[in-house]
Amino acid sequence: MTVARVAYILNVFPKLSETFIAGELAELCRAGIDVRVLSLRRPEEPAGHRSGEASMVMPSITYDPDRFRALLRDFRPQLVHAHFATQAAAAARQWAVECAVPFTFTAHGYDIYRRPPADF
Repeated sequence: MTVARVAYILNVFPKLSETFIAGELAELCRAGIDVRVLSLRRPEEPAGHRSGEASMVMPSITYDPDRFRALLRDFRPQLVHAHFATQAAAAARQWAVECAVPFTFTAHGYDIYRRPPADF
C-alpha cells in the first residue's frame, strides 16, 4: 500500500529539542506525501529551527482539538502517526480507530522515563 496522506499527532509542534520530527515531516513533504499535523498543545517557546524545515509544514498544523475530528474527516488520512509513547500515541490510536485506518508511533528513549497509556 502506498500512503499518500498521513496525519501526525504530536504533543507539541514545533519544538526546538525535537528537530528530528521537523526533518521527518519535511522529508515526507518533499516525497509528495500530504501531511497534516495535529498538535495537542501550542509551543511555549519559538521553535528556532535554523533549517526552516518546520516552516514547510507550518500551514498544515492545527492546534484546536475541537477541530481535529472535522479535519481528519475531510483529510481522510491513510495512516495516523505519533512520536513518543505518551498522550500523542494514545490520541493517534483513538483518531485512527475513528478514521478506520492504521496507526503507528515511534517510541524514543525518553519514553522509558514516562508512564505510557495503561494499555500500551
